[in-house]
Amino acid sequence: MMPWRVAALAAACLVPIAAVQAAGIGAFDMQPDGHGGQTYTVPVQILLLMAGLVFLPAILLTMTAFTRIIIVLSLLRQALGLTQTPPNQILIGLALFLTMFVMGPVLTQINKDALQPLLDNTISAADAIEKAEAPLREFMVKQTRRDDLGLFLKLAGGETYPTARDVPFRVLLPAFVTSELKSGFQIGFMIFLPFLVIDIVVAAVMMSLGMMLLSPISISLPLKLALFCPRQRLDIGCRLACRGVRPVSTAAILPLVREMLLVTLTLVTPFLLTAILSSFVVGLVQASTRINDLTLSFVPRLTAVLLVLYFGASWAATQMIDYIERSIISVRAVFG
Repeated sequence: MMPWRVAALAAACLVPIAAVQAAGIGAFDMQPDGHGGQTYTVPVQILLLMAGLVFLPAILLTMTAFTRIIIVLSLLRQALGLTQTPPNQILIGLALFLTMFVMGPVLTQINKDALQPLLDNTISAADAIEKAEAPLREFMVKQTRRDDLGLFLKLAGGETYPTARDVPFRVLLPAFVTSELKSGFQIGFMIFLPFLVIDIVVAAVMMSLGMMLLSPISISLPLKLALFCPRQRLDIGCRLACRGVRPVSTAAILPLVREMLLVTLTLVTPFLLTAILSSFVVGLVQASTRINDLTLSFVPRLTAVLLVLYFGASWAATQMIDYIERSIISVRAVFG
């Protein structure tokens, strides 16, 4: 573009601004606020408010408990084996209402200390922001792990502060989000373990029966719903997601994983041993009689495994229910 065209374009942009300044349009004036400072007029305040609404989703996702809650609910849906039930819209709506419930005391204090005085014109916008920051900072500090906060303090230059409440928002915010991600994944992992036991047991039984083409998910889903929903065991996820959890180390989680593996081995061993023994006996019979028939090899194993399942179903269900009860107690003890 030629230099004279650039100059002409700049002049065309500056002429309206100069006209506005010359006319003295009141929408862009600043007025004294009565406290020694100045405030923008109402149209400018509305414009700034509309621009601030753009950052509302980021504030919701990073400065509240929404991140942890949506992770726990998503992992809970996946653990049940339900990919689209409930739909994402319902899941996000539930997470939003749970977030409002968790953040209720914080929002009430912000409304009392910052929003209402600002609407009554007793404090300025800057003072309202400062007062609204205090309860939100208190909530974020309580939910932030000290290790994560220390990490971002080192990344920010290693500057030290008297207390965690004195840490600036640019350091506290990423540390809080990181802690929320860790809390959400840890809670989801602990909730996932009992569902994983059911999946493994069902897969082992189906393999013992020789039904390789039947999906274990279609069998395990009713069992999960029958074992968890009527006995109100799914509320543990909402309880942990809606309240603060203390940091959990790997050493505290390992005993729960060992118990899960032990219970799984205890439940699948009878079915696998029955299938192996029946197949071994059928193999001996076929080797001695030289009769190679698929029905002869399949029906005895199917009958033996079904008999074990019939007589051992009550025992297996009792073992599974006891494990679920112990796992709930262990999860509450671990996360406090």
